[in-house]
Amino acid sequence: MSLAVGSTQILAGTCKYYNGNVSSFYQIQLLVKLNSQNVALNKSNVTLTLQVRSINASYATYGSVLQTSIIQGTTLSPTGFDMRDTNVWQTFGTRTFDITHASDGTLTLTMSGSFTTNADFSQYSLRSGMVSGSVAFVTIPRTSAIATFNGFEIGANIPLSLTRYSGSFTDDIVLKVNGATCLSRTGIAASYTITPTDAERELMIVAALDGTITSQLIVTTKSGSTVIGTASKTVSVTLKAGFAPYKTPSISSYDCLRCQEDGTHDVFATFVKFVLNISASSLIYDSGDSETNSLAYQIKYKLRDSSTWTYRDVETIAGLSFDSFEIVAGFPVENSYDVQIVVMDEYNTPMVVDTIPAGKAILWANDEGDGFGAGVKGDDAYNFTAGPKGINSLGGFYENGEPLQDLYLVLDGLIEGYSIETLDSIIGGTF
Repeated sequence: MSLAVGSTQILAGTCKYYNGNVSSFYQIQLLVKLNSQNVALNKSNVTLTLQVRSINASYATYGSVLQTSIIQGTTLSPTGFDMRDTNVWQTFGTRTFDITHASDGTLTLTMSGSFTTNADFSQYSLRSGMVSGSVAFVTIPRTSAIATFNGFEIGANIPLSLTRYSGSFTDDIVLKVNGATCLSRTGIAASYTITPTDAERELMIVAALDGTITSQLIVTTKSGSTVIGTASKTVSVTLKAGFAPYKTPSISSYDCLRCQEDGTHDVFATFVKFVLNISASSLIYDSGDSETNSLAYQIKYKLRDSSTWTYRDVETIAGLSFDSFEIVAGFPVENSYDVQIVVMDEYNTPMVVDTIPAGKAILWANDEGDGFGAGVKGDDAYNFTAGPKGINSLGGFYENGEPLQDLYLVLDGLIEGYSIETLDSIIGGTF
């Protein structure tokens, strides 16, 4: 526990006889009193008092004897002593001085005192004593305290005041809204009004999503370039009445499907229609403001078994909403693709992920008629007739009356939800 102003901490030590043995009947203590603290100078004023006593009348060194005390490294002038007054503490020395705290105001220090005597007429004469111990002093306030910082409406000026503990200190501030840093100032006065710029106000608006809105002021106190410490305070914040809170860009719906060049749905086509319904929030806060938000999207895609993405140009929308489509060429029908669509405004970029399946899959059966599978076969197609035991029974397959060694059949449409690469495990067979 820290030693407070006006309080005293007592440290106990040991004494020794003339013969060098530790004494059980002589005792030593050091009283450490914190008299005062100078906040501006970061100093504490303390008094150390070294005391000794005998607790047994048979051990009473006295007469023409002198003791010399050392308190916290300083040697005091010799004085006489008489230990016949049993159990009464005798003061051997006192010292008062200032101690400088660490730059953050903390201080923990080892305090010590000792003495030696010239008593030598008995082996049990009091000869010496030593005491030391650690003392933690109450911290001197160094970091500026936040005296005034109240809840505010976003867009308004924000008054604040600080209690600064030294004229040589400076303070920097950071203001956050819902955890997002929105503005900062350096070297502010103890009484100061924050006037947000338009850009800073916009950052606060974007950070102020639906729900509870809070703002945190962080004050960093410095002495020159040395950081003394930080203080913070959090308050509630409101938006201007009638203003719809900012939201991340919305993706109301999307789709990607194979189509003809004119957009007609066609599962065997090499064009893809990307259909999007997206929007962004307006950031017009006051009348006369210009819109500073924007809306855009970007499409990227790759073959499903590839790691290389093809990026389309970013498409910037005129306005803050888009409910339409884009047709893109270059998707061979035998391939399937991974797709990512990124929607962006000035601050956030949500994304959707989808797939474009292959347009044709080929059914395969072996010449024994007891296995089949699926795989890509370009544009080849085969007519066939079943063997004498039927298509679902054992027996050979025939094409135009001739027996087949292998059978390939175009499957119309898409096998939704599966990539071609995984159909062997779904259906069975080999490729």
